[in-house]
Amino acid sequence: MNFVHQEIFYSIKILSKAKRSKQISMDFNQLLTNDAKLLPNSKTYLNNIKNEELGK
Repeated sequence: MNFVHQEIFYSIKILSKAKRSKQISMDFNQLLTNDAKLLPNSKTYLNNIKNEELGK
């Protein structure tokens, strides 16, 4: 498991109580199963989701 995977799983854990957590988890699982070239974009995606859930 590399750093990107750790970031994804940690962020899923943080968002586990979010209303959209099920869809978020599905999205990240799709990222992990897709081509690895998608993974560098995951951190930006995570930050966008976090900000949206926090109402920023």
